[in-house]
Amino acid sequence: MDPSPQAHPGLMRKFIRRTTISLLLLGVVLFGSAGTLRWQAAWVYLAFAAAISFPGGFWLAGHDPGLLKERLGSLIQRGQKGWDKLLMVVMLTLWLSWLVLMGSMPSAIIGPTFRSMPRLSASSCSALAVTSSG
Repeated sequence: MDPSPQAHPGLMRKFIRRTTISLLLLGVVLFGSAGTLRWQAAWVYLAFAAAISFPGGFWLAGHDPGLLKERLGSLIQRGQKGWDKLLMVVMLTLWLSWLVLMGSMPSAIIGPTFRSMPRLSASSCSALAVTSSG
């Protein structure tokens, strides 16, 4: 086992290409379903996904290049059990549906209305002051 990712340049090129394409497609799904690029939570999600994917892949290339090669393979593989194929397709469908649902919900994009909270607090304090003084 060679701990250097440089020892596997072809594998690393494939990893970088696949990860970049996956992150771009993830962005297309998120921002496409939202209809806007002005969704901070999606940008944070993509940043975390990249921050985990790239270092994790480089680490895996150095510690177990065979496992990285297998993980870069197809979702459905020859010799894979039928229940496993079905499970992978169902999980991918649920995950993509969840991403689309998040993007299509205006409250997820806009977020809670923090601007109305101080008015509510001030109103509540005023009401409390009026009721307790009377």
